[in-house]
Amino acid sequence: MTYLCLETGVQHLSDLVIRRTTLAIRGLVTDTVLREIAMVAAQALGWSAARQRNELHACTMALRQHHGVRLALTPVPNFVSPQDALSTDPLAQSQY
Repeated sequence: MTYLCLETGVQHLSDLVIRRTTLAIRGLVTDTVLREIAMVAAQALGWSAARQRNELHACTMALRQHHGVRLALTPVPNFVSPQDALSTDPLAQSQY
């Protein structure tokens, strides 16, 4: 998966799951598999935790709406944890 992320131009989790593997076609995408792939993609592509959650949500919705895959995952869109907010807030990082 890391190779696919780095060498095939993956931009989104759905690129990886739907277009670059046969997992969705073969009906092998489960909640656990999708989370594991999201973790590998996030590490390989340098995604923040917020980006990983958003990619997971978008991929889950694409699989449901366009491919009939029913997953239990219901990530909250646009949710940013307080820790992520601090890590991206330049004022929170500055030295007073």
